[in-house]
Amino acid sequence: MSIYNEMEFDIGDHLSEDLATRNGASRFFELIESSRADMVVINFEKVQSITRSFADEYIKCKRASSMTIREENVPTNVRKMLEIVSASVEKKQVVNIEELNISPL
Repeated sequence: MSIYNEMEFDIGDHLSEDLATRNGASRFFELIESSRADMVVINFEKVQSITRSFADEYIKCKRASSMTIREENVPTNVRKMLEIVSASVEKKQVVNIEELNISPL
């Protein structure tokens, strides 16, 4: 028999209503990873704004996590930023820099 462990985190209470830095996103994910929950619900209810840097690190940490993570009460502006960053992360690399042959002129 498996026990399903779910926890909710209010990101506005743990960090700020203005989510700004990559470091803040990393620290938040360290906190939720230490909970050892199977499912984490992140409540964005008290969040007013988010920077692209925070959103980028948040998406990166979320994808690297082994937990199931669900967002709730995400304000429209925050949701749009997370969608924009997710879309840019998913884009395929156009040029493989490792295969470039650059020689001096």
